[in-house]
Amino acid sequence: DARRAISVTERQRYILRVRALAQAVARLYEAKRLEAVAAKEVQA
Repeated sequence: DARRAISVTERQRYILRVRALAQAVARLYEAKRLEAVAAKEVQA
């Protein structure tokens, strides 16, 4: 950050953490979506 509020290492660690959280959310979303599709197919 230009103001040097956080170090380069802290910034990188934070970005990696946010990326990991986003990936986890995406995986869970996809799993739930596939679960819902499978449930609809069973009902049909």
